[in-house]
Amino acid sequence: MALATLPVLKSQTHPTLANVFAADEDRAHWHDGALWFVRQKRDRQANSVPEWEQLRELASQIKEHAIANVADYLEKFERNATALGAVVHWAADAKEHNEIVLKILRENQVHRIAKSKSM
Repeated sequence: MALATLPVLKSQTHPTLANVFAADEDRAHWHDGALWFVRQKRDRQANSVPEWEQLRELASQIKEHAIANVADYLEKFERNATALGAVVHWAADAKEHNEIVLKILRENQVHRIAKSKSM
């Protein structure tokens, strides 16, 4: 059975879905091959940069710094964006975010929206 045709229920857990996925031998074999292809590609690129590990460590330090100081960076962003005329909304959780977005849409009498995601 192809994975795309499997009914996915919200009550199903990741381990349950993983077992179903792994039981589809063709799909599991394809998945393993795809993972190895990506890993080999990554390794080739990493090996082509002599200072790969130093760059990786530097990136890790930058990430840790950003996470540790995220509140400061968000407040700085708000100050700069507001100074340029933007309106910044703060939401404590997804529910509050959705309420803010819905309020903005209703205030502007929006009847149709398009969502796009770029990777």
